[in-house]
Amino acid sequence: MILLISFFCSGQDSAKIKYDLAYQKDKVICVLNFKNSKELNLTGGFDPAISPDGLKLAYTKSIASGSNDFKRFIIVVDLNTKEETELKIFNNNYYGASWSPDCKYIAFNIWVTAKWHVGIINLENSEVKIFNNNLKGGIYKPTWSSDGRSIFAQDLSKIFKFDLSGKLLDSISIQSTFGDKYYTSSDTKFLFTSGKFIIFNCGINEFMEGVDGPVEAIYAYDIKTKNTIKVSPPKMYASDPEIESDGNVIFSGSKENDKSANIYRFDFQRNQLKMIIENGRRATTSKK
Repeated sequence: MILLISFFCSGQDSAKIKYDLAYQKDKVICVLNFKNSKELNLTGGFDPAISPDGLKLAYTKSIASGSNDFKRFIIVVDLNTKEETELKIFNNNYYGASWSPDCKYIAFNIWVTAKWHVGIINLENSEVKIFNNNLKGGIYKPTWSSDGRSIFAQDLSKIFKFDLSGKLLDSISIQSTFGDKYYTSSDTKFLFTSGKFIIFNCGINEFMEGVDGPVEAIYAYDIKTKNTIKVSPPKMYASDPEIESDGNVIFSGSKENDKSANIYRFDFQRNQLKMIIENGRRATTSKK
């Protein structure tokens, strides 16, 4: 009987579909399974973040029927049952979910006391922690260390490292580390691989037809050699970097004559760029 129960439970788990990629097509969020090339149009929303195990997705939903009724919040979806759960955060403006590597926490940006803070919530939806922000401005784009023990975020001039209680562990100057030719914004994200690279998006002194202002590009900073390499090619507006593995990064990119953004994968070992999704942006990957 015990063997039969164990087999039945194992069979239930293996029957679940695990998705590899989540991304936006216009305002529609899609998920994709590489094995069967099955693309699922999931829901309307923004900032799709697939969980590292490929079973759940967090996304930003907004309600703006009037200036006094505005609300922006995060929903978590079970990708097999399609059951949706709103995060229990008593605030009308939080967004940009980022999963911890063990799928136990979600980090996000939240508007408190007239500036942006970083917060985390456990997946049980029962414990919220808002990190103290004693700076004049906001702190943006939380991302996780590869071991899940700390969170990185930036305030346009520095990258901060916090533990999960919100205690500041370290900070580095963006200009002193990377140089003064990179323009950061609230959408600049710094991603740390397990010891080799810091991947980031930023504005640079390049211009494209149809783009108002400097082009944005993807860079990789080698922590050991302190060299920075440009990942995205010339004449491409590139954003939304995501680490797929220590050897691969994906991002959104639109060339000068493109009508929409596409999703690209850069392979560091082969020094090779390949388009993997046409008409997509803001991709995130599972790590299953």
